Amino acid sequence: MTDADIANMETTLRTNKLRAAELISEVSQSVAESIAASYRVYCLGPDVKNLLMWAHYGDSHKGICLEFSLRNAIMCTALRCEYLDEFPLVDVHSNDVEDQMRVLLAKGRPWEYEKEYRLVAQERNQAVTQDALLTDGDNLKLPDGALTAVIVGCQGDFDQVQALVSRVAPAIAVKRAVRVPNRYQIEIVGYRPRL
Repeated sequence: MTDADIANMETTLRTNKLRAAELISEVSQSVAESIAASYRVYCLGPDVKNLLMWAHYGDSHKGICLEFSLRNAIMCTALRCEYLDEFPLVDVHSNDVEDQMRVLLAKGRPWEYEKEYRLVAQERNQAVTQDALLTDGDNLKLPDGALTAVIVGCQGDFDQVQALVSRVAPAIAVKRAVRVPNRYQIEIVGYRPRL
């Protein structure tokens, strides 16, 4: 953009609120598309007994939770989300990885109870830096032993999940979430945190 283009845009932003809203929307969409083309995000949480997490992400306790070991280089790169009241401000002309990461790690404050971490990878053919986690065709290869267990929700079909895991990954443990009588809690049968 030339200086004249920038000056013209500034005048438009100040004097035409409708056009200003359109421009902001266009820029936001462009930034979102650019980030989506370059990055892959996998969300993780530290608490397998969190009832709200099971309700929101575990199909009302009918789904599964994956348990990972922290004894590998990939899981140790997980970054903590930042919970905010407003979207983070980003310089749209910057190719700074830290600016882009701020967007990828931001989440609304109402979700703070999740204590979420994220693995952030870059698609190999879009990578800004080669020292990041790299995906190939949207897939991130995990090292052997990274996945340690599949935990079945208390409303889930334990036998079906156990049969599937036994067929495709017999070394992976299958555990079950169980309601604690007279309490708003679940326990994980056979659960021992693995590091």
